[in-house]
Parts: sequence; structure tokens; C-alpha cells
Amino acid sequence: MKSTDLKNSNDVLKYLREHDLPENFCIIPFINLILGPGGDVSICRQKGSKHVVGHLNKNSISEIWNNEYLQRWRQEFLDGKPKICEHETKYVHCHLAPEHYWNTSLTDLKKEMPYPFKKLTANFNGECNMKCVMCDVWKQENNYYDEDNFWNEARTSILPYIQEIEMLSGEPLIQEDTFRLIDEALEINPKIQWSFTTNGFWTFEGRIEESLKKIPIKRFIFSIDSLNPEKYRKIRIGGKLEEVLLNVKKIAKFGHRSSQPFSVTIHFLVMRNNFEEVAPFLQFCRENQIKYILDLCEFPNALSILTLDDTQKKMILDKWLDQSDRQSLQGMSGIVIRLLSQLESVEKKGFLIKLMERIIDQKENI
Repeated sequence: MKSTDLKNSNDVLKYLREHDLPENFCIIPFINLILGPGGDVSICRQKGSKHVVGHLNKNSISEIWNNEYLQRWRQEFLDGKPKICEHETKYVHCHLAPEHYWNTSLTDLKKEMPYPFKKLTANFNGECNMKCVMCDVWKQENNYYDEDNFWNEARTSILPYIQEIEMLSGEPLIQEDTFRLIDEALEINPKIQWSFTTNGFWTFEGRIEESLKKIPIKRFIFSIDSLNPEKYRKIRIGGKLEEVLLNVKKIAKFGHRSSQPFSVTIHFLVMRNNFEEVAPFLQFCRENQIKYILDLCEFPNALSILTLDDTQKKMILDKWLDQSDRQSLQGMSGIVIRLLSQLESVEKKGFLIKLMERIIDQKENI
């Protein structure tokens, strides 16, 4: 099986077995590096920007890439005994996401990896046109990356060799650094694949459209946390849901017509203020044939359902169960398992019994 053929988590498990790697292995620390707005360097989006492995004020990018912490992280995955990512591999299963293994060889993996990395994730700036309640990136530094701490090294040691660039927040499609990176990469290595995570609140026509036409795009992720316009405005302050959904349609059409077609994905961050929308959101994605990612908000604590007491968590699980058909329950299985894992065993058993009864009832009604 080739990495380009992976479609789901079962494919990834088979792929790992074929290469004699543990089922709880993750490729991310071996291929990816994230540059944060103020010079913080991290590795994994799921671990979040707070999980920092180095800082450019203290070390170069190449030094950070093989520092002691990163080597220990990689060795844990090679040994099949992850401690740093123990929770994620048990309950989130992010290590089994097939898109992580795109065009990636699992040979010659070791704790000290060759420089440069295969994928650059650029979270260059805090500049954003929204002030989202669950995010603090818009409060962070702008204009940190200059010739000495990035661009000179990028031209000579990074861009000629990497396979993928992923652009993250603030809002990458309003930042000058994004368009500069596109131009620099096209001149040096036009085969680099691009991914974008965006709030979608911009005008597609003009500079954005022209820039996207020039590059091979792998995927486009829109962050949308409510399909209710009023609630959306309260979560993503400064944005307008109607304009974002219009851009989802435009980018989907653009991707379909592209010489290298790509699909659109919507990322929905589940919080205390929108958990009741999960089932309707999944229905929306099915009706519009849009891929989706569901994730649970961890920070700030005041917005996270993970910090609620067991009674409240059980209420949320029951609501999801009552609202959802079999397809929706399957689609939200990841966040259900993660929330369920925090309950006492007797509560888990009670929910699982109700879940099985619900599935049986729906089978009989088909």
C-alpha cells in the first residue's frame, strides 16, 4: 500500500503494520515543524501552540529540529510507548489521520531526522480580521519573521527541499507574509503542495484568487463553529457567516475546476456554547457533500466541555444521542469517545447501553 492511497484510519493502521511500526505511531514529529507568530516553534497542531519545542530567539530552526526533546518524542513513537502523546493516541486518534501520511516514506525513520523537514506549517502572524472567543492568536505578535531569522535560511535550506506548506492563523489570506511565501516558493520550488486553514472572511476575487491559481493546493480547511448567524457572530467576533459560506462555495468550485482538484473541509470546534449544533452540522456537511473535522475545545477552560462535571458531560452525551441518527453518531464518534473516557465507569456503561439500544432501534426502523 502506498501512502497516497490511504483513505481512512484503517488504511493507516494497515500501512503502519506493513512497515513494522506500532499502531500508536505518529509521523508528525518526523516530518513537520510549526513556526509561531513570536518565534515559538512547535510540531503538532493537535498538541496546540502552547506545546513549544523551541524558540528562535535561542536556537536556529535546524538546531531545534533535532533537539533533545524532539528526539525523545520521536523515540517514544518508534518504541510504541508514547508518553508525550499518550492521551492523543488513546482517545483522539489524530495519529491515524491519512492526510498526515501523504507522499511520506516510512523508511529510515529515526530519532535524529535529516534537515530540513518535509512539511513547513507557517503560523507567521497574529494578524487577523476576527477576535474569536476561543483564540488568542489575534493578540500575538506580527512582523516577527525577517531575513535573519527565517527568509535567508528558507531560500537556501528549506524551500528547495520541502514537499508541503500549510498556512495557519491568524488569518493567512490577509497577511503579507503568506503572499511573499507563495512568491518565494514558486521561484524556488513550484512543486510544493499547499494547505490552508482559514476563517474564510475575505474577498476571493482579486489577489487571493490570482495567488491560489499559481500553486498546487492539497486541501482547504474553513473554520466554522456555528451555522446560526447570530451565534456565529458571538463566537467569531467580526465575521459574517453568510460571506464565509459563500466563500466555501467559491473555493469548492475553484478546487473542482483546478488542474489538481482538491476538496473543502470544515473544521468545527465543539465548545460549551455550540455543542448542541454538532448533529445539525454533520447533516449540513452530508447534504452539501463537504468533508468535516470535529474537535473538542481544550482552552480556555471556561469554554471547554472537558472541564464540566460528570453530570453536565453526561447531559451533553445524552443530547447528542437523542439528536443523532446512525450516520451522525458515527461521524461524531471521536468526540464522543473522548468525552466518554472522562466519565466514571458506571456512567460509561449506562451511556453505552443506551447507545446500543439506539442503534438497534434505528436498524429495525430502516
